[in-house]
Amino acid sequence: MSRKTFYERELECQLVFDKFGPFYHLFTPGEQTGDIFLDRPVKEFGLNLLGICSLQIEDFRIIAYSEMTDHLHVLFAGKESSGMLFFDMYSQRLKRIVGPSDCFKGFKPKILPLPDLRSVRNEIVYINRNGYVVCPDHTPFSYPWGSGVLFFNPFYEKIPTRRYSSLTRDAKRLICRSRDIDLPAGYSVMGNLIAPDEYCYAKGIGMRLFRDAHQYFNLLSKDYEAYSESAKRLGESVFIADEEMYSVAKSLCAKIYNVKTPSLLKPTERIELAKHLHSDYNASAKQLTRILKLDKKIVNELFPSAY
Repeated sequence: MSRKTFYERELECQLVFDKFGPFYHLFTPGEQTGDIFLDRPVKEFGLNLLGICSLQIEDFRIIAYSEMTDHLHVLFAGKESSGMLFFDMYSQRLKRIVGPSDCFKGFKPKILPLPDLRSVRNEIVYINRNGYVVCPDHTPFSYPWGSGVLFFNPFYEKIPTRRYSSLTRDAKRLICRSRDIDLPAGYSVMGNLIAPDEYCYAKGIGMRLFRDAHQYFNLLSKDYEAYSESAKRLGESVFIADEEMYSVAKSLCAKIYNVKTPSLLKPTERIELAKHLHSDYNASAKQLTRILKLDKKIVNELFPSAY
């Protein structure tokens, strides 16, 4: 069997986009919200609520998600109004469990339309990258509160599960945090969690929006500019590790100054590059000192609040 061409694979992705769209990125602004998903029981219930609430909303399919300490990302296919209904149901039930708290003051949804295949790919990658970038102990596969574990992960299906129908009534109430424990009997569970592939269409839709695993991981690990653009569009901070920041610096050196590495820049050019990395990629003062070999005093004068 002959291998499909680039054009054929890209066309297949476009057909998936056209069939299941429109797509939206629903998110809450973390800088205006307190630490909602702080302890493990609340984090687990937050994920289970994704599955519980999405079952009850018509024309609503979750494609990717990430639960952070103070905010939530959900990329979905369906109607924008369905996304709002989903969030209303989700937030009301979450508040009942967490209880009255000032941390919910800023827990309000914003919905970003994703008009084309490129934008959907970038947002999926952004969401799946978000958790493990902020939490450096994790990989794209190991962050437990996001959909990255589902994308092109050959080990996911080896995780042991049980049928929801096999659980005791108390175990079901622990998952649902409600007297209403009516979930599909065929649902799989992992410990106290509804298995994420029961409510997240990563395999059926999400992965099919990428030509292959190589494209997905290339975007996940190398497309820092797209990650930065998404973060700015959502009003979030950019988090890039030293190795990635150095790759960005090298790329900018080639584009702007026509040299291969920062070490070949003139002193004034290093300062210009430092300003660019700080404003566009949220490079910290310590990162700039390490990567660009700038004197700490100079960096401190340029960015006094960055240390």
